[in-house]
Order: sequence, then structure tokens, then C-alpha cells
Amino acid sequence: KRKRKRERDREMAEGGVSLKAKEVRKQYPGYRFFEQVKQPPPSQYRDRRFKGTQDDWIRCMNTTATLYIGNLSFYTTEEQVYELFSTCGEVKRVIMGLDRVRRTPCGFCFVEYYTRTDAALAVSSLSGTRLDERIIR
Repeated sequence: KRKRKRERDREMAEGGVSLKAKEVRKQYPGYRFFEQVKQPPPSQYRDRRFKGTQDDWIRCMNTTATLYIGNLSFYTTEEQVYELFSTCGEVKRVIMGLDRVRRTPCGFCFVEYYTRTDAALAVSSLSGTRLDERIIR
């Protein structure tokens, strides 16, 4: 059992999951965290509306502190999202996607952090977490 734990800790360290992410997992045992798998190479996607070169776009993507959160339940509130994501750092604001007609949440949101390191920690530690019985991405 200890050997498996040491192997898992070593894999997490190699995979880039920091000690702070491990501490977040210990502090909030009610949330279910999944082990991080190696990320695929960056996609070739480019926003066509972006006014600038490909290098400018890549630089902006590497410095942003805003996260897209998908696969949310339609009943998830802004407070629930704020509470979960504030475990990884100070959240600047949460923007919920709303249905145009009914003004109800429609399954996604944006979480903006003050620093890029907090955003990266949230991606590494909260990706795959269950929130309202749905696995967020």
C-alpha cells in the first residue's frame, strides 16, 4: 500500500501537480478529485476574430488568468462555483452563461483569477471534479 502511494506521489510530481494541489485535496475531502493525466499537445485552434498574429494569440493564451468551465449542471449557482474555485486562489469574478430567453444558467461559466499561477493550479487540481453530480471540465 505504501509503495503504491509513493508511486502515485512520484507520478503526480512528474505530472506537474504541485504540493499546494495536494493540500487542497486534503482540505476539501467532500469534493472528488481525479488524478491528472498527461495533457495532449496544444491544439492548432486559433480564434478567427482575434486581431493579431498567431504569436500574439499564443502569448495572450499563455498569460491569461481566465478559465472556461464546462459541463455544469443547469442548477449550479454562481456561489457554488465561487466556493469551489476559491480553494485554489483568490477569484476575481465568476461569469455564468445564461439562456437568452429565460435568463437561467445554461451549463458553462468563466472563472477569472487575479494571477496566472492560481488559474494553473485550479486547472491541475480541479479538472475532473464533481460539482452537482456532474464532472466539470
